Amino acid sequence: MPRVLVVSRDVPLLRTRDLMLGTFFSVLTAGTVAEARNLIEEERFDLLVLCHSLTEQECSQLTKSAQLRRSTVKVLATSPRGRDVKPWADKQIGVDLGSYELVKACVKRATRWRAAQDASRARLKSEGERAWREPQTCGLVGQFERLDPRWTPDRRTG
Repeated sequence: MPRVLVVSRDVPLLRTRDLMLGTFFSVLTAGTVAEARNLIEEERFDLLVLCHSLTEQECSQLTKSAQLRRSTVKVLATSPRGRDVKPWADKQIGVDLGSYELVKACVKRATRWRAAQDASRARLKSEGERAWREPQTCGLVGQFERLDPRWTPDRRTG
């Protein structure tokens, strides 16, 4: 299940977002910037939701910290008006659009993340199967042999 870190100084708003997003995700919450920094260092998460109650500088610093720790972290910024430009955010949403739009934006981000993870797993699986079907060169013996964990020098598989 994708993990979301929500950071806000507004405690009632933080609790509301925790309850709403907790239906779909594993949610971590931070009521202070220091608490958020600790969670960024200690926990893994896929989406960082930054509230409009934080300053631009705090949001920028938290975004940099999160993306240095894990480059695939996406950042969703909330703002009093959706028109405010947040260059550090992957996506912005105005709080005037309501709670439903916030949940929808988070679900969209998590769905893309999950699809990317599934595609990566499928690619690794197909590469592993292809490597098993194709003969490999064994440098020690110097001839083409299938790499098989059951292979022993006295028993070669065909």
